[in-house]
Amino acid sequence: SDGKQELFAFPPRSSDSSNDTDSKRRVERKREYSFFFNRTTKELNYQ
Repeated sequence: SDGKQELFAFPPRSSDSSNDTDSKRRVERKREYSFFFNRTTKELNYQ
């Protein structure tokens, strides 16, 4: 039971690294969305 408690108390390091990559992906996705949004709004303004 002590071993299980230790596992639950401290998440594995792999989860930390995966969260880091997820946040990076989220930032990249936001950048893509903002670029696309800016481009579409410019096109709408020209019409």
